[in-house]
Amino acid sequence: MNNSFYKKLICVLLVLFSMPLLFAARKKNEEKELIVFAAQSLKASLLKVSEIYKKENPSLNVICNFDSSGNLARMMKNGSYFDVFISADLKTMDDVEENDLISLKSRKNLLSNKLVLVSSLSVTPLDSFESVLHSLSLKEIFFAMGDKSVPAGNYMRNVFSYFDFDEESVNSNIVYGTNVAAVSRLIQEGLAQYGAVYETDAVSHKLHIIDTATDEMTKGSVLYPCVISKKSENEKSAADFLSFLSKNKEAISEFEAVGFTVL
Repeated sequence: MNNSFYKKLICVLLVLFSMPLLFAARKKNEEKELIVFAAQSLKASLLKVSEIYKKENPSLNVICNFDSSGNLARMMKNGSYFDVFISADLKTMDDVEENDLISLKSRKNLLSNKLVLVSSLSVTPLDSFESVLHSLSLKEIFFAMGDKSVPAGNYMRNVFSYFDFDEESVNSNIVYGTNVAAVSRLIQEGLAQYGAVYETDAVSHKLHIIDTATDEMTKGSVLYPCVISKKSENEKSAADFLSFLSKNKEAISEFEAVGFTVL
């Protein structure tokens, strides 16, 4: 056998060994990533819905980043890349819009929720926002709520305003969480006897609902607007994903299972 034969053999072997790597690289390139920034209160349901979507769209990898809407907005304003943003309130979405970060034509209200008064106890001596706030004013109890970056916390501040209640006067008896999941844990761990979270978080964390705030108390409905980033590299996939969230029967079922209303 001459050198020419060995050279040809080596070339053939190199091609054969490189083919799996080429196919793997091609598959990786074909799988797109959709970056979703979503309010913490969506975590339990949105992760399940994303898995359902993935089964129908195997070439798209949905990556969810959950935190308080305020913290997510801060990240976006600081340059973090995202394709989709779902906020737990209109105010935060308005803030993101004012910073020219989103596609205005894609904005819509996706879900609604409720602010509820909760406890880890099934039987409590207090049974309403009014009675809990009266006890809190006397510093007889500890109360858990979101800090100012958390929409649920700001809705609770509207409830304070409705009852003409001074938050600062009882600051030592309020424990703050950086998102609604953290607030729920404060109550579960006994660091506060009562607290304010969304109905969906009460269901997910198995907390007992004592009272539900009216729209008048929260100064409007608790709405979850969604939007596509102005700089999204996957605008078509993002639009399809948002449409799936509001129209797919399985997705709707998952949202409703924890207390959301799909709009």
